Amino acid sequence: MPSSREIERKFLLKRLPERLKQARRCVIAQGYLAAEPGGRHVRLRKKGKTASLTFKVGRAAHREEREIKLSAKQFSALWPATVGRRLYKLRYEVPWKN
Repeated sequence: MPSSREIERKFLLKRLPERLKQARRCVIAQGYLAAEPGGRHVRLRKKGKTASLTFKVGRAAHREEREIKLSAKQFSALWPATVGRRLYKLRYEVPWKN
């Protein structure tokens, strides 16, 4: 199970820049199997045909992450357990320095 340290930054925009009309985008479906006050989360995510189960520990911008790739069948089996703790994102892929 690969482990990585995530440094996450978020930006709230008043409006989308014009150049995003040409940017590639994808819909991400994610649900949480567990979320604890201490910053521990177990997230189920599907992006296109790729599905994963992620364990996150930590708070704010710096977190430790471990991710497991899932088959479509595994994702479908776990997804019902996330009812009430789901969100959908539209992610734009913007090139940065090439």
